[in-house]
Amino acid sequence: MIGALSLSGEINSALSLFKEKSNEFNKMQMNWAFFFLIIGNSRLSRYEEAKSYLSRLLHKRKQFTTPQEKFCFFQSIGFICYITGKFGATARWAERALQQAHLCRLIFAEILAIDLLGYANVRIGEISRGLSLLREAIRLAEQIGQAGTVDALRVSLTIYYARYRWSPLKSIKLLNKMFKRLKVEDNYSRANLLIEIAEVYKNSGNLQKSYEILSEVAVLIYSHQNYRQEALLNLKFSYLNWLKDKPREALAILISTKRILNEEVDKILILEVLGLEFQILRHLGEVQACNQILTKLLLLTRKTQDYLNRRIINRIENKKNSWRIGEDLLGDLRDDVDPQNALKKIFETGFYYLIPEVLKLDRSKGYIVLDMQLNSITILKFGEVLHLANAITPMTRKLLLLLSDHKLKTKEDLIKDIWGYNYNPLVHDPIIYNHFSRLRKKFGKFRSVISISENGYFLSSNYTVKHNMNLSLMNENSMNYREEVNSDSNISLYQNNDLPTIESDRSKYVNELGTNPDGLNHRQIQILKWLLRNDYVDIQKHQYLFKVSPITATRDLSGLQKMGLVKRIGRARATKYSKLY
Repeated sequence: MIGALSLSGEINSALSLFKEKSNEFNKMQMNWAFFFLIIGNSRLSRYEEAKSYLSRLLHKRKQFTTPQEKFCFFQSIGFICYITGKFGATARWAERALQQAHLCRLIFAEILAIDLLGYANVRIGEISRGLSLLREAIRLAEQIGQAGTVDALRVSLTIYYARYRWSPLKSIKLLNKMFKRLKVEDNYSRANLLIEIAEVYKNSGNLQKSYEILSEVAVLIYSHQNYRQEALLNLKFSYLNWLKDKPREALAILISTKRILNEEVDKILILEVLGLEFQILRHLGEVQACNQILTKLLLLTRKTQDYLNRRIINRIENKKNSWRIGEDLLGDLRDDVDPQNALKKIFETGFYYLIPEVLKLDRSKGYIVLDMQLNSITILKFGEVLHLANAITPMTRKLLLLLSDHKLKTKEDLIKDIWGYNYNPLVHDPIIYNHFSRLRKKFGKFRSVISISENGYFLSSNYTVKHNMNLSLMNENSMNYREEVNSDSNISLYQNNDLPTIESDRSKYVNELGTNPDGLNHRQIQILKWLLRNDYVDIQKHQYLFKVSPITATRDLSGLQKMGLVKRIGRARATKYSKLY
């Protein structure tokens, strides 16, 4: 009962029960009670109380003769080593505890030892082995029906997978699923999961959502006074401020966080605080302070043997890392010094918050970056990143490039410069309105990038449009044609840039066919351009090129046929449309 209360965070109830019943305990029961009280007090940052129970175990260590007694002793030492950041020592003591657990044939003891050994292996960089050990602990806990232990282990395993193996999108789904399964009274696990969920949203570039979740978990943490979680929470808030280009605010939070940390037992948190402080001071040009912090980082990293911090130190010192590729998804990405490779991995994994760093963009300024992937758009400002793959059409691209000078564009300007029509309010106002409405909806929280007034549309002066960057990752195989944009931003559906413009196409059809295509929509004009270089187009190709429904594609093509601009070949699904000559 003391063990269940201690592990669930109800340490005061566990202590009351211990004081009430301790006179009735035999030697083995007393050892187990000490062990659980060490864990329970440590989890709630009551280190002096935990040390007092550990000292009582140490005082009796020469009397331990049975495997069960030795297990409690070894496991307690290993746990304290873990709390104080001595992960190499943790692994050694956990191995010894596991040997004793095997000897006494106590499955619950095996679970505890394997669990601790798994955590230690993750922290020293043996991530695959660590995750495998945690899965084995879950299997054993399920075998003996320990539901509470299974839930706690699954929380830890899910957090580690989110941290090292999964993309942000997958992590968000599975972490939220795990959070819903937790008991309301399990405040410790709920707080840990919420902090990790906030971290994943940050990784995806959604800093606003991350901040909202951290604000929610702050209430939970402050009400239960766990200062380690409070320090971790402050660290996350500080990092968000750093990403939002608020270095002074971030630094102030770090300074206040250092005051509540215990140098003896909070080495890992201190390392994280010092690492972020180093980044901020380097950004502010504080060279001397940076050198002092780097010295502390090196010293503490050697003491803890923490894999993550050793990897970060190597990155700071421009040393090549020797870790196995694939163990740590984000770590591998951060180590990649080739910007183009790094961007490719970012798009594959969804760690969009790194884009400003890779492109060396000023976080205080806004950017709209087109075609880092084919037909993609990326909007960035103050650390917030929205990346939309396959989100823009040729017309959308041309529209954004036209607005990139930040000057007001009237409806007449837009219709003439983009669609090539003579402006007709009855015909073209719905087209313009729908196009901008869809675009602003896609932009979500960045919808204010495009401003609307009674006189027309303009792009916010806070954003710079970038296109055809040297780091552009154009995937030529992702479509049947490659879209090129020449120096004057004249969009073409062809592989050559010397093709006629819309106006010259219009003249060609007027001159050769005696037909004035002023009634054509922009898709129909582009299809006529397509047919100048291709034999035919069908419904499926039209859908693919313009991302429209079968009904819209059929209406466009049959409309061209009725105007006498194309001829129809075949019937039903085999129907194709070709040029007349």
